[in-house]
Formats: sequence, C-alpha cells, structure tokens
Amino acid sequence: MNHIFVWVATWNDENFTQKKHLIHSLPIHLQNEIHKFKFPEDQNQSLVSKVLLKKMLNTWGYDFKDLHYVQNQKPYIHYPQKPPFFSYSKSIGKVVLVWSWQTDVGIDIEYFHRKTEWKIFQSRLSPSIWAKISNDSNPLNTFLWCWTHIEAIIKLKAIGLANHIKLVEYIDKQWFFENQKIYTQSFNNGNHLITLACHEPFNYEIQEFYFE
Repeated sequence: MNHIFVWVATWNDENFTQKKHLIHSLPIHLQNEIHKFKFPEDQNQSLVSKVLLKKMLNTWGYDFKDLHYVQNQKPYIHYPQKPPFFSYSKSIGKVVLVWSWQTDVGIDIEYFHRKTEWKIFQSRLSPSIWAKISNDSNPLNTFLWCWTHIEAIIKLKAIGLANHIKLVEYIDKQWFFENQKIYTQSFNNGNHLITLACHEPFNYEIQEFYFE
C-alpha cells in the first residue's frame, strides 16, 4: 500500500506575530513574491505555503534551487518524474501539502462556507458529475466535494483545468480520468474539505502546523 504524508498549516490573519520572522527566513526572491500581494491575507497565504514547502524540502535535504516547474506549473524535484512526489493547495486560512516517496499525488482544499454559484458550472462539467450534483439534496456541498476531487485529479495529472475538466468522470461511486480509475480520499479539517488523488490505492497520515 502506498503511503502519503499530509501536512496542514493554519494561521490567524488578525494576529500573525511570526510573520516578519518567517518572511526573513526565506530567500529574497520569495520575499519579493510575497510583498507583491496587496492584501495581508494573500501575503499570509503565500508566506505559509512557502514556509511549508521549505520545511518539506529541508526534510529531504533539498532547497528551493532544486525545484523545477513544468507541465502547467506543477512543481518537481526531479524531471522526468521521480520521487519524492508532492502537491499543494491553498484556501482561506489554510495551506495543505502532500508528499510521498512511493507514488505521485494531487491535492485540493476548499472552504466549506464560501459562496459559489454552482449552477453556472453545468456546461463545464461532465454529465456524470453534473448529475451527482444536481440530484443531491444539498447541491452546494456536493459541488464543493466534487470540485476538490476534480482539482486534485487535475493536479495529479499535471494538466490544465480548463481544457480537461470534462474528462473527469464520477461513475458508480468511483472517479475516472479518460476512463482510467483514480483513487481518492477526502476528509474534513475544521471548515475545510481536503481531497487526495492517486493512481494507486493509498493510505495517509496527517501532521498539523500552527503559525502564531
């Protein structure tokens, strides 16, 4: 069984006392990227994602200079794809990062209480997924559940969302991409839903980080 590590980071936008220290712990070019954001909430999200990524890289004995971005900006340590594999995602007040030495993986996180006009997505989604959403008694929550799966699968495949979203199918309670079965697992973390996607069966363990 493939094993996947999930890191979940949380912070408080209103009282982020570690912010200055964490920013200065990063290379200058990454500090500049963070400062490009106008709003503090966006700065904080960018900062925590980079700090979590740095922690992961250091765990493996790598640094930011070892990162390469290919195929729709999916990050790799090595290219062509070799372990370790990883993926990350951001939402309101949380960053999630997933990695494995055994198998490639995709991840997505969504905030439960965000307002979404789910009906406008009908033309973009495959018929099987639209049927799952529109026939449910709580279509908004089901849309968010489906959307995290779609995003995680797209990240796993390292392809663009716009041109491939209709290739993701939900049939007989299983997920497929171009008729290839994709293994997924979801879990709640506070007000967020997190979904993992993999080509093979897997288990996972969660580690949480809180930045004050």
